[in-house]
Amino acid sequence: MAAQLPTLDDVVLLAVLEWDPPIDTNDSVRRLRIRRRDLSEGVVQRIIVCSPRDLWRRLLIASTTNDATADPDSALDQDSVRMEIFDVTTSDYIEINVQDTSCNLLERFGSRLRVRLTSIQSLLNPSDKTNTNATTDIKPLAITGRFYPFDGGITIHGHRLDIAQHPAEQGAGTGVTVWDGAVLMARYLEVCPTATVQGKRVLEMGAGCGIAGLTAACLSASAVLLTDLPYVLPLLQSNIDRNRHIVQHGTTTTAGAEACQSVECCECDWYQQRLNPKIVAYRPQVIIVADCVWIHSLVEPLLRTLQGLLMAQQQLQQESRAPADSNNVHVIFSYQRRGKAAHETFWKGLERLFSSIETVDTAAVGLEKPDVLQVLSCRR
Repeated sequence: MAAQLPTLDDVVLLAVLEWDPPIDTNDSVRRLRIRRRDLSEGVVQRIIVCSPRDLWRRLLIASTTNDATADPDSALDQDSVRMEIFDVTTSDYIEINVQDTSCNLLERFGSRLRVRLTSIQSLLNPSDKTNTNATTDIKPLAITGRFYPFDGGITIHGHRLDIAQHPAEQGAGTGVTVWDGAVLMARYLEVCPTATVQGKRVLEMGAGCGIAGLTAACLSASAVLLTDLPYVLPLLQSNIDRNRHIVQHGTTTTAGAEACQSVECCECDWYQQRLNPKIVAYRPQVIIVADCVWIHSLVEPLLRTLQGLLMAQQQLQQESRAPADSNNVHVIFSYQRRGKAAHETFWKGLERLFSSIETVDTAAVGLEKPDVLQVLSCRR
């Protein structure tokens, strides 16, 4: 029996749709099949693209009517509903901007989605249900897909860093993927090297693939120590090795800047109460943290580890009787807001740790970024 040839009606995406609260009394969970013809509008496409906007329209059609010609924009106001998709790499739901037409969800999440739709009204306190402005504070900001193109490397002052990542490996964590926040950090360091990392001992927390820390090394940081969990270190070390020839020569355009003397990596587990002695002994002058605040449960461990490190530096400074300003560690974050609880915890933690928190005007130095991404310059 001959195999059946694929047709235009083949299902390209399966979605499990959950409403909270249920849209009727019979069922709060529905399954949705999106076919090629639903996305191609009658045109055969070799590459199927399903943007958040495409998915939103199909969900509204499936949820409100059986008439495929119905206008989803009039069927349900998108501002009254939060749409989230489960991300297996983070084991958590990520809010999706339904207006986004540039991201291909099939590439980002695969062909099987778990979608959660929550009525914004149900998130409000009963006393606030008449407050139409409350939805502004309830909805976290989010972006989907990549804002910065990444083709396996990044060019810093005309020199290309080769950065490997393993995002497609089964069970791989978030540390083996290059995220937008890391690229933004690298670009910020590139345009402001003397104000950030040049001539400084740089520590990166949650380094992942190492794109930000290796950029610091190329920009004539005196030394760079990249830290992350044990499962990330083999990939991180391989990225250090493959770019060592660039680091040794440096790429900074500042006259008289010397090349980085050492680039190493080591373990740093934020859940361990005792800091890695190698990190404490390193005595960083600059700490960079690129896009590590993505889930609420990790915010406090990150801030607690950072606080412990800063306190250890202060103690070493007192024991050595060094000038007080020698311990003024500069901490630079690239930060993407993804959820209300994580955002509030993060900012309260920053205010507790630092006396100076500056939101960098990236536009002033020629950097484009989405609104949900920020660069923060912090000092004790």
